[in-house]
Amino acid sequence: MISYRTLLTAGALFAAASVGCSSDPNKKVKQARVDEIEARRDAKDDDAERERERAEDAAGRERAARDAEAEVRYGSSAAGARAEAEARMTESRKTYRARLDERVQKLDARAAELRAKLVEAGPKATTDARDRVEAIRNQRELVGRGRDELGRVSDDGWETARRGMDARVDDLEAIIKRAADSVEGR
Repeated sequence: MISYRTLLTAGALFAAASVGCSSDPNKKVKQARVDEIEARRDAKDDDAERERERAEDAAGRERAARDAEAEVRYGSSAAGARAEAEARMTESRKTYRARLDERVQKLDARAAELRAKLVEAGPKATTDARDRVEAIRNQRELVGRGRDELGRVSDDGWETARRGMDARVDDLEAIIKRAADSVEGR
């Protein structure tokens, strides 16, 4: 049978172990900050998705209105077909921009999260991590300029411009991934 003294000793050891193993308050604060940063990123991602859906819905409504107007105005003539093709191109551009904006907003949220983690790390952050976060800013500027140029592209140059823009955003995504690996110590 277990003696009273053994029970007391076991209880004291358990109490000491649980006090000694309780998490560090600084660790809890850091984790709370990380959780907050991630929650902000998730909220920005949700906002970006809602904005894309809103833009796609608006483009769809505009297309329906243009189709109805073309039907009334041109009937089934060649001019109506041209108007319909132009409407589809306009809708396609708006839909692409909405998806592009959503993707860039999500990448911006991830970049902001990495910058916050870099600030949190303070002097512990490596030079490589700082350089990679700076590279995000530079590539983001290129993406922004490309986005602005999309509105001035002719129909003939649209596909080339779209592919170029996709490549820029893909590069931004890759830079953010490498920065995340460096900042988060992977």
